[in-house]
Amino acid sequence: HRVLVVDDIADNLILLQTVLESEGYLVETAQSGKAALDKLETVEPDIVLLDIMMPGLNGYEVTRRVRENERFASVPIVLLTAHDE
Repeated sequence: HRVLVVDDIADNLILLQTVLESEGYLVETAQSGKAALDKLETVEPDIVLLDIMMPGLNGYEVTRRVRENERFASVPIVLLTAHDE
């Protein structure tokens, strides 16, 4: 299974990528909402792990844009955040 991990913090990307790859997943990463939307076109992931709080396009905006595209509307998206509220 292919996972797209999106986070603007490089350490978070490395951690998630390491854990997921050790479990046998193919992992692609993106460090911004724009990069995530670009990668969706080429990677075609089975699931997206998406940080909510990113500069530029935040996780909510990326989710909205993904859902507007019929090609990716059914791809599961898990929103992640380190925010405590």
